[in-house]
Amino acid sequence: MIGKLSCGQFRLRPGKNNPRSGKGRRLGAFSTLEHAKQHQREAQIFKRHNLGRRGLDMPRSKKTSGKNNKTNRWSSQVKTVSTFPPPALFTKDAQTIARALASKKVSPKGPGSGMRMLTFYVNRAGKNLDKGRRAELQKAKELLSERVHAARGQRPKRAA
Repeated sequence: MIGKLSCGQFRLRPGKNNPRSGKGRRLGAFSTLEHAKQHQREAQIFKRHNLGRRGLDMPRSKKTSGKNNKTNRWSSQVKTVSTFPPPALFTKDAQTIARALASKKVSPKGPGSGMRMLTFYVNRAGKNLDKGRRAELQKAKELLSERVHAARGQRPKRAA
């Protein structure tokens, strides 16, 4: 929105006002109407193409819900091939999950490797896990943690 000032200059203001102060931001004062219109067009192009702080050559990013609006998730980039747990293992009960992930067939380096697999699965599933399934996987983590500590010869830590 362009308005004429009493001194003869033209002021460029945004269409919306700040809800707290009731005033709009000042986007500059220009000596001629043509300069003000040119600056307004440039500002519209800048806003439309979202060329804000990211620079001109950065691609647009998708918005995600949640606290952290990052699009590059580390778990989606894991491509290593290692031992695989049996199909549909994580849909079973906690004892079966813990037993399978602690086995030498699935975790040849010991139950700590199985613990990492289980943690990776829970992190990867994220908000898509329902509460019951998450609780069962948490129970499997506790059982597997006991096996990890037993393999290392340590006492497991108890949650207070």
